[in-house]
Amino acid sequence: MRFLIVTASLLALVACGQQTAPAQSAAGAGQTAPTSASVPGATPKDGELVDPDTAAGRQQLRDMIGRFLDSASAEHAQGFQRDAGLPDRVEFLQLAQSPDRWQVNLNAGANYRFVGQCDMECGNIDIELFDPSGAVVASDVLPDDVPVVSYRPATAGTYTVATYLRTCTQEPCVVGVRALYQ
Repeated sequence: MRFLIVTASLLALVACGQQTAPAQSAAGAGQTAPTSASVPGATPKDGELVDPDTAAGRQQLRDMIGRFLDSASAEHAQGFQRDAGLPDRVEFLQLAQSPDRWQVNLNAGANYRFVGQCDMECGNIDIELFDPSGAVVASDVLPDDVPVVSYRPATAGTYTVATYLRTCTQEPCVVGVRALYQ
């Protein structure tokens, strides 16, 4: 059984900041609930062990990734708002399961930004955005754990956000992506 220890120094890096706005999600297989719905008492505290093999532990980790996404969104997406129609995508991934594919409906002419984040066990995730025909239209494949992809679709349609887990020291790693718009 794997346990994660959440420390104050890691949580201190997280600053909150979120807003809401429109769009629609195409229900994809394995889509998870929004991480903004906090469970009272489910937030990891300094030094607390989190067991990802339990429902409560998995919710704590989803909440933690939500806070990490809050911080990454505030830092990398000034002027963008959280897209209420596209709840955060949070998945527990193994390297062999990569990439995770998330279908999203995007509106023509809107500016979108997808921000990714992963837990303390991973150091590199990448995001590619595919248009309805399957062509890559935007990507962030830098060797980091906070990919940021921006795109303004010329046509509305169902796009695919592919999240690649590149490194993970203890599987599964928790990976999240947030959709923002302007």
